[in-house]
Amino acid sequence: MPAGFGLLCCQAPELCDGGRGAPAGPLGGRAARDAGLLAAELTPPALLVGYSFGGVLAPYLRDALAARGAATRGALLVDPLPWGSSPRDDPRDPDPLRAAAGCYDVLVARLGYGAAPALRAAVDAGDVNSLPALGAELRRFLGTAAAFEEVDRVARFLDACDGACAWDFTLGAAVFVTTAGGPAHFAARNRPNRAHGDGVYGWSAAAPNARRAAVLAGGHFDAFRGAGNLRALAAALEELVSEG
Repeated sequence: MPAGFGLLCCQAPELCDGGRGAPAGPLGGRAARDAGLLAAELTPPALLVGYSFGGVLAPYLRDALAARGAATRGALLVDPLPWGSSPRDDPRDPDPLRAAAGCYDVLVARLGYGAAPALRAAVDAGDVNSLPALGAELRRFLGTAAAFEEVDRVARFLDACDGACAWDFTLGAAVFVTTAGGPAHFAARNRPNRAHGDGVYGWSAAAPNARRAAVLAGGHFDAFRGAGNLRALAAALEELVSEG
């Protein structure tokens, strides 16, 4: 961290232990809720760091914090959703059972529980034919109630999360960091501007002087893995501080 700065992290309640049932509201509501949690803990002016969907949330959070008298001085956006993204971009299977099975397959691997359990293949083969049966098969594969609760909780969040954005905001001081695998990740999700010429997924529409400070090694989900990536993120934060 840059000298004189601390780190305060905020996670969506739906993704935290015991968060089941927390409302998954639109961006404005999420930002207002998060600002209420953060404002009393921050010493303005603060720096915002937003990763992936959090990059889109950052401008909303900036405005919500300002409404509470907590000024910010800039934002570091780490492999943010490309400019103009919409929930409609994501290819969705019209069959809810296949969609849930595919989501579970991805999350098991992404959350570090081993190789994907091939639940979608089991659905296609007719071995799993209902949502309760799918849940039972996931429990059997994971082996513990805690592991199942985490995977199921994240899956429910992704299904209910309202990621709609008006894309009508502007940014002040902003530094961007992307990942080597980001364009391929966003291409698989039909995101617009994933290969935009500005190098920051079209975010120059909000920040005309936007620039990319670094390209991190690995894919979209590897942004915070490895000493090299962490050093690059620290350098980007230092750059943002020097601008302020």
